[in-house]
Amino acid sequence: MKVKGIEAVKYAFFDVDGTLMNEEYQIPIELLTNVSRLKKVGILPIICTGREFLSMKKIWEEYLLSDYFYHKVITNDGNCIYDTKTDTFSIMEIIDLSKIKLILKEYESVCRWVITSPQKILYSNKYALMEYKMLFMYSGKSEICTEFDKIAENINKEELLGFYMFISEQDADNRKFESYGLKKMNYSRGYSYTSNQTKLDGARYLLKKDFEEEVFLHSMAFGNGKNDYLLFKETSYSVAVQNAHPKLIEIATECLHEQSLSQYVRKIFNSLEMK
Repeated sequence: MKVKGIEAVKYAFFDVDGTLMNEEYQIPIELLTNVSRLKKVGILPIICTGREFLSMKKIWEEYLLSDYFYHKVITNDGNCIYDTKTDTFSIMEIIDLSKIKLILKEYESVCRWVITSPQKILYSNKYALMEYKMLFMYSGKSEICTEFDKIAENINKEELLGFYMFISEQDADNRKFESYGLKKMNYSRGYSYTSNQTKLDGARYLLKKDFEEEVFLHSMAFGNGKNDYLLFKETSYSVAVQNAHPKLIEIATECLHEQSLSQYVRKIFNSLEMK
């Protein structure tokens, strides 16, 4: 059975969590094999994830993803482009350290925190690090426990990617924390201060810089979350995987209710191979 409307596609953006990665937080080798086949029919697979840089770097190395995907990876919801060949990165929007200091000055007594960069993670105590690792499924070793007034000594302020604040259950119920640009996370006691960049911004930057593509006429996207919404709206073809967010399903070109992503990617390959 053919997949219609993909004949002009040259780039395919893949989300990670809930898309490439299954419920056991693993990427099936069958899926990777089928993704690799796309290159044989002229489609370049590119990872575009909301995952933090260091977490994605570990996955890249663990699964040898250089065998399957383009060597540049979009991380941090579009705010960081990681070149795996040169082990270098480009940050679209640097987080303001002075803003972090203002946040901590007001909330330090009731919070524990984590600050991230492509090189390292700073944290206030072991409980903050535990919560961060649980939320972002991070298991690296580039971690430094530090005090509030020593942050600048331990991190390059030109490489700040994110600030995450965790509140005790009692304080979370009794106080409001949405000031200084803090955003409520999908975690009852978590708040974040991150960039305003989106996956769409990161994908647009990469297409223009590396392929001189100004629009998404030759692009498709695979995803499952709200952070894929803008990218889905711009790409010429979009695929919402199983258990995708309802808003994504509303605008997707195709929804995978029954078949797996691996099966669908193989179907794309078969369709284009028969041309």
